[in-house]
Amino acid sequence: MAYNKSKNVESAQKLLNQGKVAQAIAEYQNILKYEPRDQVTLMTIGELYIRQGETFQAIDYFERLAQIFVGDGFLTKAIAVYKRIAKLAPEEIRPLEKLADLYVQQGVMSEARPLFLQLAEIHLKNNRQPEAVSLLKKLLQAEPDNLRIQIRLADLYQAMGQTREAIEAYVSASQRALARGDHGESEKLADKAIKLEPHNLAAVIIKARSYSLQGNLAKAGQLLEQVADLEKGGEQTELLLDLYLKNSDWEQATALAHRVFEADAKNFGPMQKVVEVLLQSGNGEKAMGILEKSRLSMIDAGEHEVVNRRRSFRGSTCRRILRNRPLPSCVPTRENSLLKCKPSRQQRLASRRSTKRRKNS
Repeated sequence: MAYNKSKNVESAQKLLNQGKVAQAIAEYQNILKYEPRDQVTLMTIGELYIRQGETFQAIDYFERLAQIFVGDGFLTKAIAVYKRIAKLAPEEIRPLEKLADLYVQQGVMSEARPLFLQLAEIHLKNNRQPEAVSLLKKLLQAEPDNLRIQIRLADLYQAMGQTREAIEAYVSASQRALARGDHGESEKLADKAIKLEPHNLAAVIIKARSYSLQGNLAKAGQLLEQVADLEKGGEQTELLLDLYLKNSDWEQATALAHRVFEADAKNFGPMQKVVEVLLQSGNGEKAMGILEKSRLSMIDAGEHEVVNRRRSFRGSTCRRILRNRPLPSCVPTRENSLLKCKPSRQQRLASRRSTKRRKNS
């Protein structure tokens, strides 16, 4: 017999009028055999199952309808259907997860957030920590700036004994709090990471930055001075050097720059920074001393190629210092030194007179 949708609908209506709901459902199901995406029919069958008190069968048809709406891009309609499902089966997690995901797709985090948190608590109460972690991570992907979720995730990792993940989460949350200007919270979270790993470099750096931003340069410096292998350079060394320079602690800054240079003769960054700051602050003589020490060390180490690459920097530095502080004579240098200065006019004249006297004698 050929398919005739109108006849199926008419037959179903007659059966419903007679109170024969099950037979009416069968007629509508015949329609779905030919039109499985018929939205009205799916909704009707779901409602009829509810009338029969068969909730799970109703949910099956409602979910098929919601998936069609999602596939066609009608997220608002899909949300309405999943809300209906959630009311029919409040103990079920899946409808809530679908709702949360759909709200994220819509960008309505005010609706998605409480659902994610509700789901996470349900999983925790049922000792399903990994599922709770997965949900919090998903929420954090949607809201990367949500400090509360970052902290909740870190605490959960710690409770689960996942120390490495907990440390990373605490450090990330501490950095986020610092970016917001919440120094107290940032330091508290950094301390949690340090408690789990006493020498965690990232947490120490964040604490030092927090102290520095609050104007407590001495406390920040003391914290960084305890870090191992400062001579290897890196963010911690750069930050400590900046603190010394901001505090006009030239001796400490120079000593740290020399430590880095002596550990790696190719690492000129700290040296150059100290020299530049000294020049800007009018301490040309100190700058010259640092340049002379590093020049000799480079030559002794056989770093002739590196020395030549720094020629322009050193030459310009020499000229800048001579402009700021005229020297009575040229600074002594080794052969092939980069700090050779041209003799003055008076020196050249004196040299010529001396040469003539020797010839005449």
